[in-house]
Amino acid sequence: MFDMSVDSENERKPRLNSNIRQESFLAVENLTVVRGSKKIIEGVSLNVLAGSITAIVGPSGVGKSTFLKALNRILETESTTHFFGDVKIENVSIFAKLTDLRALRRKVGMVFQRPTSFPVSIFKNIAIPLQDSNRMSRSEVDAAVEMNLSSVGLWGEVKDKLHSSALLLSGGQQQRLCIARAMSLKPSLLLLDEPCSSLDPMSTAIIEQLILDLRRQTTVLIVTHNLAQARRVSDQTALFWPENEIGKMVELAQTNDFFEAPVSLEAKSYVNGLSG
Repeated sequence: MFDMSVDSENERKPRLNSNIRQESFLAVENLTVVRGSKKIIEGVSLNVLAGSITAIVGPSGVGKSTFLKALNRILETESTTHFFGDVKIENVSIFAKLTDLRALRRKVGMVFQRPTSFPVSIFKNIAIPLQDSNRMSRSEVDAAVEMNLSSVGLWGEVKDKLHSSALLLSGGQQQRLCIARAMSLKPSLLLLDEPCSSLDPMSTAIIEQLILDLRRQTTVLIVTHNLAQARRVSDQTALFWPENEIGKMVELAQTNDFFEAPVSLEAKSYVNGLSG
């Protein structure tokens, strides 16, 4: 169980939503990803509670992004990529033969490092996914667009230019638009791959608060190189580390414990800025 006590030194420190059942939502079991003849990650196992935020940290090139992409099977667009082990969401394997990949990718949303706004209007960035997955009237789409833009704090900023190109928005605004687009499909799991790496501190603070707010609606995994960010937003932290050029998870702990009392030599070195 996670520590539910209040951290007086950091009021933003998240706690698990008490309204969500405290049970494993995501179970990764000995996951190995091979691209061609090269192992990218090997033997990764972890459990994630519903409504929690898990940070994935570690040096570059250890398969953190690959790990995220494996969770909604987006890597299968690469014919040379193969998986071993298992990933279960609510006790159902994502690798089951009858898995509907479109349904899985609606259930497991993803936001990438660089904002990936569609080259259409702000309105259509939200409306297109909604219309593609639901039979909705125009009034229902209008209401859903407003609701989703409001959920990421964008509605007040863009309501008078909904039909302008999304590419005219700032980087921070585009990233929030991408999160709103992902959340419009009501995913059970949201994957964030370095969502703040190209943003200024003010935009980063907005995104971090948004991540904390999202726990009311979904479970979040975030890859970040920013250890301070991992500490601010996550309930648990996993460290990926290279071993013979293969990414492996060497430590998984409650975030407070990970930073205050790391166990592995790699985590101690990484947290103290001595490596990685």
